[in-house]
Amino acid sequence: MHLHDESEASQHITKSAFFQARKQLSHTAFIELNQQLVANIYKTKNQYKTWKGFRLCAVDGTSIRLPNETDITDYFGFQKGKANQADCPRGNWGQTTFNGNY
Repeated sequence: MHLHDESEASQHITKSAFFQARKQLSHTAFIELNQQLVANIYKTKNQYKTWKGFRLCAVDGTSIRLPNETDITDYFGFQKGKANQADCPRGNWGQTTFNGNY
């Protein structure tokens, strides 16, 4: 999709449709992506620049609202909602990003 294509840009995706599509993703997809990332890093270990002898990376983390299903809530538990929000299951997610220039 190109942002300037009005026929595409005018389509609206509901929160429900996004949630339903996301729910179809297998957890193994993220495992495989991580394995490919790690394999690529070690494959090219001598082909990267360093900064003062160090390879740069950045780490970020976030909380993800998870589907309210028994097996998920049993594993992750609930996070207390704000005054106007219901309690919901949440998972914490961290990400490491390697800078391609260094």
